[in-house]
Amino acid sequence: MITDFLISAVCIYAFIQIKRKTKTSKLNSYTQYYFLLMAIATLWGGFFGHGFQYIFGFAMRYPGWYISMFSIMLIERASIEHSRSFIQPKFIKILLYINILELIVLIALTTITLKFIFVQIHSVYGVLGVVFGFQLYRFIKDKDKGSLYMLIGVAVAFAAAFVYNFPVILSPWFNNLDFAHVLMAIASLYFLKGSLNYQENTKDSLEELRFSSLGQASQKP
Repeated sequence: MITDFLISAVCIYAFIQIKRKTKTSKLNSYTQYYFLLMAIATLWGGFFGHGFQYIFGFAMRYPGWYISMFSIMLIERASIEHSRSFIQPKFIKILLYINILELIVLIALTTITLKFIFVQIHSVYGVLGVVFGFQLYRFIKDKDKGSLYMLIGVAVAFAAAFVYNFPVILSPWFNNLDFAHVLMAIASLYFLKGSLNYQENTKDSLEELRFSSLGQASQKP
């Protein structure tokens, strides 16, 4: 439960930082609300699942599952949006439709079976498939610094999935779930760093800094 709350705290911090430090855009809105929904999902899962399932019952886990699935959908869309300038508009439209269709299918399968495996499949497809694929594509195209941080974040998230599923247990008091949650919190920090370093979020600020410096230089005697 405590390590769930750690992820939630990191995601809330990321939500605030993106709101404060980036301009309003579709890309930043997707990323911002990814962090917000993930914060809610992990807070819910930590409290109603890992903390007090014995009181509330297993069914109280389900809302957290669905919220996390919507959050993954948003970071997928953010990565597609980030690559928009290198992909034909008609393909972007198709990709966004596929993004919604995939979410609907996996939510339906989760609802019918009530199995967490479909939540995991959605996360693996979304993070390792879509996010990794599009961020790698963008990085190859123009060496975007933000994409590099996102790729590092995906690698850490992959390590978290490995630790969770195999499992890697360091101690009875720090099991595979705790270990995976700490890695997920680290991955979230890399996702934040990546989002803040997208060229779309840094080029305008760099231009403003350059013009400001020129203005100060011109005022010197």
